[in-house]
Amino acid sequence: AGAGGGGGPPSDESVRLGSLAATVYQMLAELHQGDRARSQSLVIVVDEFDQFVHPSKQTLLYALFDLAQAGRTPVAVVGLSCRVDVLRHLEKRVLSRFSQRKLHLNHVLSFPEFTGVFRNICILDPAAFPDAAFAERWNAALDSALAQPEVQSLLQSIYDLSRDVRQLYTLALAALTRLTPAKPFLTAHILFDVYQSQTTDGKVLLLLGVSVLEICLILAMHLCLRDLEVESCNFEQVYDRYRQFAVDPQNKSVDVFGRAVAFKAFEHLMDLAVVRPAADTASRSNLSFRPMRLLVEEEQLLEVLQKYAQLPTFVRQWGLQAVG
Repeated sequence: AGAGGGGGPPSDESVRLGSLAATVYQMLAELHQGDRARSQSLVIVVDEFDQFVHPSKQTLLYALFDLAQAGRTPVAVVGLSCRVDVLRHLEKRVLSRFSQRKLHLNHVLSFPEFTGVFRNICILDPAAFPDAAFAERWNAALDSALAQPEVQSLLQSIYDLSRDVRQLYTLALAALTRLTPAKPFLTAHILFDVYQSQTTDGKVLLLLGVSVLEICLILAMHLCLRDLEVESCNFEQVYDRYRQFAVDPQNKSVDVFGRAVAFKAFEHLMDLAVVRPAADTASRSNLSFRPMRLLVEEEQLLEVLQKYAQLPTFVRQWGLQAVG
């Protein structure tokens, strides 16, 4: 306290800030003694950079950035932070001396680590959970579900496509909403059903809305490509294959459509981007003989055959044989 009295001993915070300021100025004084001709380059790494962006702590950053910008001493300052919004908290005087060079680095998880993240999301701590016995049973059921091949497959799919941990949280939350008092534990069946509901293929949804004739044309085209071992075929080949199936005496549930009607359906498949010309061209002349590609995978066809409720049994059987 000063001579005027009335004050107590300095607080720990003021002492700490005073010590920080003294350290900064001492360090700057040492650095300013050098020059580019005699000094060696110095790289200063500020770990946990976000801890220094509070208003009371930006003196250090200002001093370091000002030193690096002045150019009298060969100094580079590197800040490390796990927060992407850290620069928003810098004062204008500090931000004006920042070089705006940013490098975003992502930690790449291995698949076992990725699976471990999902387990950590769902696991219960018996010591902290009110019912320790239930927590142990829950964890045992969780480990059993994670060991199932179908669960490993769906986690592998998420890992291969995005490696986004947020999808694991979405999967876990949706799976937890499926639990009931009668079925209080996570199972492989619940996880797989939730995953299926979250990852429905857009093309499968599209094909579930087309006509039976268009499904037949897709199956006929798939058979043409498979049997001829080619990557493209034309409408005439597809229609001939469809007609062979449709006029089968055993087939009493599928109408035999003429070439003109079938061609309109084929054009609709083109508009839906289910089939497309093998060679890019703006003209639609002679479409009947133009080589076309099928943009549907076997797995998608199989899912459509399984989910298309109004599909005649004879068509479904023909399709399963074609895909198989």
